Amino acid sequence: MGKLMEKMKRLSSDKQTQALIHLTILWHSLITVLGLGVAVTLLVGILLSQTPFWLRAIISIVLFATSITSGLAALNLNRKRRQGRTLSLVVNYLGFLGCLFYGLHVLGIFSGIDVLAANFGRGLIPLAGVLVGYLISATGDRFHHQVEIEERFRKIGRWVAWISTVIFFIVILTPNLPTFIFTSFSKPLPLALMGGVFLFGFFIRAIWRNETANALQATQAHVETLDGYLFLSPNFLGFILFFAGPLLFSFYISFTNWDAFGNAQWVGFENYARIFTLDLKPLQYPDQVFTEVLDYSRFDEVTRFNLFGQWYILGALDKLFWIALGNTIFFCIVAVPLSVIPALLISNILNSRMPGMRIFRAIFILSLPSPPRLGSP
Repeated sequence: MGKLMEKMKRLSSDKQTQALIHLTILWHSLITVLGLGVAVTLLVGILLSQTPFWLRAIISIVLFATSITSGLAALNLNRKRRQGRTLSLVVNYLGFLGCLFYGLHVLGIFSGIDVLAANFGRGLIPLAGVLVGYLISATGDRFHHQVEIEERFRKIGRWVAWISTVIFFIVILTPNLPTFIFTSFSKPLPLALMGGVFLFGFFIRAIWRNETANALQATQAHVETLDGYLFLSPNFLGFILFFAGPLLFSFYISFTNWDAFGNAQWVGFENYARIFTLDLKPLQYPDQVFTEVLDYSRFDEVTRFNLFGQWYILGALDKLFWIALGNTIFFCIVAVPLSVIPALLISNILNSRMPGMRIFRAIFILSLPSPPRLGSP
C-alpha cells in the first residue's frame, strides 16, 4: 500500500512538472512575440516617438536579444534539453530584476528610504522571525537520513521567514501604507510592473525546481554551474550597468553632436578629426604673441616648448582635450606612484620582524576605522 501511494505521488509530481514546463514554453513564446512587436514599433517610431532615437535603438536591441533568447528557451524546453532551463532562468531572472527595480523607482521607494529608517525600530520583533525561520530550516539539516522530515523543516522555516518579512514591512509602513497603496496602484504602470515581478518570479520558481531539473536532464555539474552564476550575477550585472554600459555609450556619443538633451546628430569621425587637428609653428622669440603665428580664428594655444634652442608653439582646434589629457598623464605619473609606493613600503614594514613591530602594527590598524572627522577641528 505504501509503495502504491508513493508511486501515485510520483506520477502526480511528474504531471505537475510537465504542466509547468508546457506553461513555461507558452510564456516564452508570448515574450518572444511581444518583444519583437514592441522592438519593431520602437524602431519605426510608433511608440515613444518623442524619445531620442538612440534610446529607442538601445531598447529595441535589448528587446530583440531578449526575444531571441526567449524563443531559444521555448525551443529547447520543448525538446527537453537542459539548455532551455538555463536560457529560461536567464530571461526570467533579468525580467524579474528589471520589473522589480523599475517598479520600485516608479513607486518612489528609493526616495522613501528615510521613512523606513524612521520606523525601522518598530519592526525589529517581526524581523527576528526571519532569523527564527532560518534556524528552523537549518535544523532540518540534522535529518539527512529522513528526507520527509528534512523537507518539512525547510518548508516551515521558509514560511516563517516569508511571513515575518511581510509583517515587518507592514509594521514599518503602517502609518502611510493605505495612502501609498491607493495612490501608487491606481495607475496602470505600477500594476503592470508588479504583475511582471509576480510572473517572472513564478516561472523562475517553476524552472528552478529539482523535479523540473530532473525532467530536463540537468546534471549535478549543470546545477552547480547555475548556482555559481547566480552568486556571480550581482557583480556581473553591476559591471555591465555601471562600467561596460556607460563605456560603450560614451564611445557611441563620441560619434555624435549631442548636448545631452535633444536628439543626437551623427557626425562620424568629425569629433576625432577636430581634437587631433594640431598646428605646430616656430617662434621668432619666446614671448611672441600667438595671433602672429597661428590662425587664431581656428586654433587656440596649447603650449610652448624649446627644442634644440628653437621655440615652438602648439595650437589645437580643441585645446580642452589636450589640457585634460595632460592632467591625466600628470596624475598617472605623479599621484599614482606617490600613493602606491609608500603603501607597499608600509605593508612590507608591517610584515617584518623588527623589534616593537607588533605595537606599531596594532597602533596603525586601530587608526584605520577612525573616521576622518575625528581629526578635523
